[in-house]
Amino acid sequence: MMWRATGIRRHHALGRELGLRVTFVNATFDALLAGLHVKRFDLVMSALADTKERQEGRTDGTKTGSGVDLVDYFEAGLVLVVRKGNPEGVKAPEDLSGRSVAVQRGTLARDYLDEVNRQVTKKVKIREFDSRAEVYDDVAKGRSTACLDDFPVAAHTAATRAGGTALELSGKQLAPLPYGVAVAKTHTALRDAVREALDRLIRNGEYAKILKKWRVEDCAVKRAVVNGGS
Repeated sequence: MMWRATGIRRHHALGRELGLRVTFVNATFDALLAGLHVKRFDLVMSALADTKERQEGRTDGTKTGSGVDLVDYFEAGLVLVVRKGNPEGVKAPEDLSGRSVAVQRGTLARDYLDEVNRQVTKKVKIREFDSRAEVYDDVAKGRSTACLDDFPVAAHTAATRAGGTALELSGKQLAPLPYGVAVAKTHTALRDAVREALDRLIRNGEYAKILKKWRVEDCAVKRAVVNGGS
């Protein structure tokens, strides 16, 4: 069993429920679903938002693949991350007007900035990177005013980078969506096994313990569902 991993404890818990040994494979975010389709991975679980476009294999309305099934296990939005003390006073998307913002290539955060650019008076200067580490480094070093990322990853990074002294979250969660474990549409038995395993973790309380450890209890779901995103 191979998948792209963030939040390793959660993935190992799911592997135990499935009765499988988990092997973690790293890849750039925009290569994850392609890797799933060519059988480089069995599952993808990496803050992957469940959207109709991903379910149907579309990008910007154009058919680009066969799509995936997503087993939803979490619900969260995006959030702005700034240097500690928020020296430039960024609290909402409209405050990004004319400023440099770091983002990971191929993510919903990147798409969200396109929406922001349709509304602000001065275009946001989007700085794209392959990895989250580069994104946060860009903000910490003052090259970008802020970055935009998934709330759970952002919360953990802000709390742990340089002992919590380098970065902080700013503003409320934006555009909350369900996160899903991606499974190839041809692997229906694996999809159903993942859904059932997640439901067992929710019922036995281990799911709640893991979310509490990472301070993201507000992102919990009551049960796992397939393709719940819109």
